[in-house]
Amino acid sequence: MFKKTILLAALLLAAVLMMGAAPPQLMLYQLGDGLCDYLEAAHGGAAYPVLIALDLAQGRDVANPDAAVLAQNAALLEGCRTQQEMLDRVPDALRADVRSVLGRLRYLQDVVENKRFPFARSVSAPYWNDWGQDRLFGGARNHEGIDLMADWGVPVYAVGDGVIEKAGWNTLGGWRIGVRGDSDGVYYYYAHLSSFADGVTVGAQAKKGQLLGFVGDTGYGPEGTTGVMAPHLHFGMYEGDFMRAVNPYPLLRHWQKNS
Repeated sequence: MFKKTILLAALLLAAVLMMGAAPPQLMLYQLGDGLCDYLEAAHGGAAYPVLIALDLAQGRDVANPDAAVLAQNAALLEGCRTQQEMLDRVPDALRADVRSVLGRLRYLQDVVENKRFPFARSVSAPYWNDWGQDRLFGGARNHEGIDLMADWGVPVYAVGDGVIEKAGWNTLGGWRIGVRGDSDGVYYYYAHLSSFADGVTVGAQAKKGQLLGFVGDTGYGPEGTTGVMAPHLHFGMYEGDFMRAVNPYPLLRHWQKNS
């Protein structure tokens, strides 16, 4: 009897703790290219979290949003300036669920907002969604970033605040820099650089907009290898304890429009 009482008390305590726990955050990798659709539907504004929350509240696949439903919801929220105004337009039957789901999106908002494009506005740097494409050097693998094609020597800037965890040579990435985001914990990866800016050392703090280095064509060989590829910046993002690669393409488009 005593053991059953202890077990029941433990189960009740676990239930209370679970009820009081913060909702699990939505990770970027769970959205995939779907994030691009939500950001486009929101026209670069603040509506995208509510659009995602509406789909989550109704059990839809946020990685592959329904274009017709997304357009309908975007029209519903059009003209709203605050999240509260958006919530006021959400149907009564969904409002409580949407408000609850928004708690899962705080991490996502932290990553998406308050960042900038890695190049100056005046720089011409075409890029496309080549994330996940096949790569052969170093063995069969998938491309874990986006290539921004730019002239050799173009300045590269930090997209957000963070601590420099890596600054040196990497066989695949050449001269590369890895910055761990201060608020979101995401690892931001800048590769194939020609050189680093002054003050870029492991352990140093990087601020949003700080000069990190310069576009180059380094990598795919031992230290000092150049010319194997056209000059470009490989930009990657990794999240979570397991450093899961996520597609930066929709974020780059968003930051470029709003920088």
